[in-house]
Amino acid sequence: MRRFAVGTLATLFLLAAGSAAFAESDATTVFRVSGMTCGMCAKAVERALGDVPGVQSVEIDRDSGRVEVVAGSTLRR
Repeated sequence: MRRFAVGTLATLFLLAAGSAAFAESDATTVFRVSGMTCGMCAKAVERALGDVPGVQSVEIDRDSGRVEVVAGSTLRR
């Protein structure tokens, strides 16, 4: 997976979770990501999203392309 795509995913997450930036509880966002063809791809996505301040957890199912991100009330846009 290319770095651009991983960075773009992190940016999209911040935009999608914008309303969670001021939430008082955790918010879960689910994405469908295509092109994760190996374990390294999934790790790159996990690392990029995990580096976003406020993200509490990232779960990835590479086979289905499902990426679930849980962000707390400290998420910063």
